[in-house]
Amino acid sequence: MTTDPDAPFSWAAELTSDDAPQQPVFWFALAQTHVENERPDLALEALTTAIGLAPDPAAEAGASSHPGASRPDLASLYSLRARAHDMSGRLREAIADLSQAIEFGPDDHEAYTDRGVLWQRTGAMGAALRDFARALELEPRDTKARFNRGNVYDALGLHAKAVEEYDAAIGLDGAYVMAYANRGATYVALGLLQKAADDFTHAIRLMPGELIPRLNRAMVHFRMRRYAEAVGDFEEALALRPPPDGGYTEQAECLLRMERPDLALVFLDLAARAGSRDAADRAAAIRAER
Repeated sequence: MTTDPDAPFSWAAELTSDDAPQQPVFWFALAQTHVENERPDLALEALTTAIGLAPDPAAEAGASSHPGASRPDLASLYSLRARAHDMSGRLREAIADLSQAIEFGPDDHEAYTDRGVLWQRTGAMGAALRDFARALELEPRDTKARFNRGNVYDALGLHAKAVEEYDAAIGLDGAYVMAYANRGATYVALGLLQKAADDFTHAIRLMPGELIPRLNRAMVHFRMRRYAEAVGDFEEALALRPPPDGGYTEQAECLLRMERPDLALVFLDLAARAGSRDAADRAAAIRAER
């Protein structure tokens, strides 16, 4: 990944100092660098320039004024601009640009998948499902489309269908960490706690430094009354990334309602170590009462 936005690009030798600013490839590569360096507004400026300079594909039919040069097509320009809009939180503009990318590249399954994800984030689940379906028609092995269609089904409460999609994604990519993690969460919704714990364990093995699967497995252990395992997972999660509270106070209150002050103190102490003064005061009060 280029980290210096002023570093020379591999394609620079193809362009002269006079005509470089008039070539879409110049602005496309510049925009890629801005995206990589998380400068979406600069990327948007460069891509808008590139789109304005790009020739009509019907007029030129792919001809290049620089033989051998790799020139971005309009679909690529609109797709990258959609990404820059997304980075800036402009979801509607990103959707509009992906629609343009699809118009210029109607067989691009990734554009349909990416637009489906954006539709999902805006709450337009029907539109998201249509885009994922089209993406999978074009490329049945599109794991991102499978995974995100599972997310939509899960959000709609169609948990069994969500599991089917996560199964398919994992079948295509056995190391898809988030597919295991999300399938585990769906198993929780279905009340299949052991299957959920197994999926969270698999996710942890694939990515030991990921926080969420460990927290989710802790919650599953807690619901299955495996308190020692739950506390162990919470402690490991705290070591990975100290959270503001980590939900420990809430778990402590649940344990107090179950008349388990000994376990509640463990969670309150974890919350206190994470910086919660309220949890520390609550723990002190419980110890004073015992």
